[in-house]
Amino acid sequence: MKITNALKALIASFCVSIIVAVPTFAKRSIYLTGIVMDANNLKPLNAAKIFDENNHFLGTTNENGFFDLIVSTQDKGEIHFVLKIKKDGYETFSQKEHWGDLSENMHASYYFGIKNKALPSGKSFGELVMTEKGQNYTEVLKAFESVNDKLNFEKRIELAKANNQKVWFEIATKYYIISSTGWIEIPSEDTKVLINNEKSILAKDLNSEIKRNSIKHMTSLSNSENKVGLFTK
Repeated sequence: MKITNALKALIASFCVSIIVAVPTFAKRSIYLTGIVMDANNLKPLNAAKIFDENNHFLGTTNENGFFDLIVSTQDKGEIHFVLKIKKDGYETFSQKEHWGDLSENMHASYYFGIKNKALPSGKSFGELVMTEKGQNYTEVLKAFESVNDKLNFEKRIELAKANNQKVWFEIATKYYIISSTGWIEIPSEDTKVLINNEKSILAKDLNSEIKRNSIKHMTSLSNSENKVGLFTK
């Protein structure tokens, strides 16, 4: 069949209309606030700079260590982004995020502690708190109380683990089973624990039975007289 000029024009017009009909999506924005501090003494750090994964400058902290910035992400799909915290005299810290396919603009607050290169102590950290709206400095600082409680608890866990291979611990009148990668709070020292689905013992007897570095996996058990399952195989 011979294609006339009129038919060519009609086909071209149809193709253009298809392209125009494809919907476009606006990029989503993540509104971030937070505080950058010294990981050792938790004092706020002024003039700490924040970059994305491509080293594009996003913002800097004020004298309170506070920052307020916006990260633009892809228009749809799962959300990936990276924040890099840099300051002279401190180790650069990177926070990698992988969120679900959230359709609306989001708000979050971060608490970053970065390690002073001159000090042997201190460990960099990043704590995320999702919020329903933007937070000012006063609100961000107040929310740090719960984050600080978590940090202090993690310090107690690390101190308890130092120079031993124990599994069962009593910390501040509470009881915990701790592996090399996590912990589970238990009701009492007489809580029953199942090892490799084979042997059930009391939590207080664990330290004479297995070593912490031998635990490959552990989980809470809700439908059993044993409240925790440990696996070394």
